[in-house]
Amino acid sequence: MLKTCLRGFLLLSFLVLSACAVAIPEEDWYITLAKRNTQNGVVTITEDDGGLVYPRIHYIENVIEARNQSVRIIAPECISACTMYLGVSNVCTAPYTRFMFHGPWDSSVANYTETPAFQHTSRAIARYYPAPIRRAFMKSYRHLGPYEFHTITGEELIAAGHIRAC
Repeated sequence: MLKTCLRGFLLLSFLVLSACAVAIPEEDWYITLAKRNTQNGVVTITEDDGGLVYPRIHYIENVIEARNQSVRIIAPECISACTMYLGVSNVCTAPYTRFMFHGPWDSSVANYTETPAFQHTSRAIARYYPAPIRRAFMKSYRHLGPYEFHTITGEELIAAGHIRAC
């Protein structure tokens, strides 16, 4: 009974979110707790606690990259899916920004890290990282749970040549 109710709830949630996504302008389609401002083709990230992976991919590819926008990450912390901005063609960061990495997670699936969905989503996230970070993510960061993080500072990424300073 509980499984049936949960499935019904998830289906209803999906339908409601899908209906809402149709009514939201494309640049705001990806729903997050992020605070961002877009002016003159520059998306400035001042706060971003992450969010869902696939809407983030949609936003990066179909809004930022399609419009040839730049990304400035000046948030104190860039958490979870926010770190995927490292894959934008024209991105910079403040040295003080802390990039906080962890793996994909689905609390509704037992042993999620052993599923094909975990593998697929891990690869989808990793393709937005510079090669050394991609390797580290696939080897270890992705195995961190939703409240565990591997942190790298903007200063470290800048010094390693992975991203330029803003």
